[in-house]
Amino acid sequence: MPPLSAIPLGRNALLAVLALGWSSSDVWAQDTWTLTDDERRAFLHHYSPVILKRADEDGEPEHLGHDWLTNIDFDTDGDFSDNRRRWESDKRDFIAGVDHAGWDIQPTVYTALLEFLEDGEKSLILLYHVYHASQGGFTSGDVHDWERMEVRLDGVRPGGPGAGESASYYVLTAHSRHVGLRAGHHDLHFLNAGKTEGAVRGSHLLVWQAEWNGDELLFHSPPRKGELRFVEDNVGEFVDGEALVDISGHSGEWAFHYVFVDRDAEDAAAYWDARTLTRENAAGLVSGRDESDVIRTDETIRIAYELQDMADIFPTHHVDAYGSKANRSWDGPSIRIELAESIHSDLLGTPVTVQPGVHEFLVGSRRGNRRGYPRKHWFWGSYFWNANGNWTGVALATRAGVWNQHDYFLHDGERGEYWAGNYARRAEAEPGHWLPAGWHLPENGGFDGRWVSLFAD
Repeated sequence: MPPLSAIPLGRNALLAVLALGWSSSDVWAQDTWTLTDDERRAFLHHYSPVILKRADEDGEPEHLGHDWLTNIDFDTDGDFSDNRRRWESDKRDFIAGVDHAGWDIQPTVYTALLEFLEDGEKSLILLYHVYHASQGGFTSGDVHDWERMEVRLDGVRPGGPGAGESASYYVLTAHSRHVGLRAGHHDLHFLNAGKTEGAVRGSHLLVWQAEWNGDELLFHSPPRKGELRFVEDNVGEFVDGEALVDISGHSGEWAFHYVFVDRDAEDAAAYWDARTLTRENAAGLVSGRDESDVIRTDETIRIAYELQDMADIFPTHHVDAYGSKANRSWDGPSIRIELAESIHSDLLGTPVTVQPGVHEFLVGSRRGNRRGYPRKHWFWGSYFWNANGNWTGVALATRAGVWNQHDYFLHDGERGEYWAGNYARRAEAEPGHWLPAGWHLPENGGFDGRWVSLFAD
């Protein structure tokens, strides 16, 4: 019997399984249990990252708070295309308390959980997407900055995190490069019980994030534009000293001025004494530091972020999200996705529901050239492990230009062969496989959280 990875891809994959003579028990384990929504939320909180953020606010009043994480709808106007302008020109009045009382700036990491069974074992993919309202510097740049982290867990058991699961790998995307490390790698460091004498029960990866500013140099490109890097130091090496850490891919030590931590990872938030940002306390939660400033860790600004759902944002990409053929937030070309189940969002104020069927979704930001979720290759898993680039176009070509809603390529955590300029050949060599059709169904032990909201808005 051929392996599951040999099954033809696309919407007819399950029919192909049956045609080859498999019974459902060959494909799916007999004990096809699923996590509860409470357990899914618990996993996302348990493994949420601690983000050590470098600032470049240089003490200027108009730049204060520039390096905050935020939510995509912080100005509550239902229009994402003006986020950069409003963040850079109007945020100062929010911080000063003189205007924009209706704003709701909430540092946010957008997330999704994928749950699936393979060979009788339950595994999870956790996706964390850090959002900034602006990509670039104070006077030039683009709207939206997206940075992401991925965690794979195997051996998941009922009852939530800490019941025997093990991490398989971690991935950070820095611009177009997807840097993956297997669990146990010496460059992975965490805020956890072992590093805090039992004070923190979760397993929170330490991640360093660059400031937005930064020019690319001819022979050396320093970290810039919000890219994420693995922290190569234990928390004990800097928590009682200077706010400097070694980071992956670069020599020397790099400063940080903010610490962002999941507010609902209670032990971690308490460990950092992280505060929830409000209009009333905003002026006291700005760093104002220049990127070269070195301060002590106890002088950093600690802010709690909240987890929200990627599923809230995705429907806003639909061509009809604002009415027939109207979309104020997203632009550019569109791609087609065949939805097996409807998707819904209340993010725009007016509910957006997209029914099953083939639909067009816009892939680019309006007033900018940033890509939205439909064009994010990691959203479909079609990226190269530990290499630059993606093979999303190759994958779509095999599907006649139509994604199936639950398409997802599962990486093995190994780098494939490199074929310069030949993405199709590289895609064939990428270690991993597409999850088979029906993997997401509860009766098959699955759940596709890219399309389902778990967190209250």
